Amino acid sequence: SDKIDVEAFTLDKFRNMYFKLCPRNDIEELFQSL
Repeated sequence: SDKIDVEAFTLDKFRNMYFKLCPRNDIEELFQSL
């Protein structure tokens, strides 16, 4: 099985992957407010 290095998987990388898989404007607004 493949594993992701926790230190290399930043919040920005997670956000980019998430929006490619499931684009939602309300979630984007949430990230912008952080």
